[in-house]
Formats: sequence, structure tokens, C-alpha cells
Amino acid sequence: MPELNPNPTDFVPTGRYTETRQKVFDKVHEGDFLLPEERKLVHNVMMNQNEAFAWEDSERGTFREDFFPPVVIPTVEHTPWVYKNIPIPPGLYDEVCRIIKSKRDSGVYQASNSLEPLNAVTIAHSGVPPATEDLATHFAGRAC
Repeated sequence: MPELNPNPTDFVPTGRYTETRQKVFDKVHEGDFLLPEERKLVHNVMMNQNEAFAWEDSERGTFREDFFPPVVIPTVEHTPWVYKNIPIPPGLYDEVCRIIKSKRDSGVYQASNSLEPLNAVTIAHSGVPPATEDLATHFAGRAC
């Protein structure tokens, strides 16, 4: 990370940190919470590190897999229960599809299955129960 400049430069739109985003930032943080020089320093840091901020889903990145390997969850093949999808009103269908496609393309949504209905059922262990008589004879005559 580059060193912090004690004498920040004036704002210049850089990469993702545009003038519009700077104005939104100033509007959200208006008041006397930050002094003008502190605000100028924050803008300078955000200009220098503009790739670190994701203002939209499409700008969001991921961790490097050599530092954070993906989590693999072992699963057992099963026959899923079939449920109908929640109906989407025809007037909102195109908008809902557009939102889902943009989330999927930016990596926010990934293909997944809901196992909630499957987890609602307890499946009994079908193995042989332990031989408690043999276990009990080992403790015969001993204080536990």
C-alpha cells in the first residue's frame, strides 16, 4: 500500500472514483464530522486506491484462489423434492430477469440448490445398533 501523503492533492477523477461518486460521498458525509482537510485526505486515498472500491456489482472482484482456496462442500447424491417456483407477475417479469442476469453475470448469484426441505426430514440411521451387552461387561465390577 502506498504511503499516505500528508499534503493531499486536489480531487481529480481517477478510474472508478468519478466526480459523481465524490459528490455522493461528500453529501453522505456532510456536516462537521470531517474537517475539510480530512475530507481532502480521504478523497486522495480513494483516488489512489480507486480499484479497491466496488460501486456496482460488475466492479466487484474476488479473492485470489492461491490465498483463499474455494470451499468444497461434499454432498451426497439424492432425489430432490420438486416444488413449483414462486410466480413472477407478468408486469415485473422483464425487470426481474434483468436484475437476476446482472447479479449472475457479476458473480453475486451462483447456481445453488435449497436443501431446506431436505433438512426438514430426519433420516434414521440404518446401521446395526451397538452391542451394549459386550460394552457393559467391560465395566462389570468397576466404579465409573
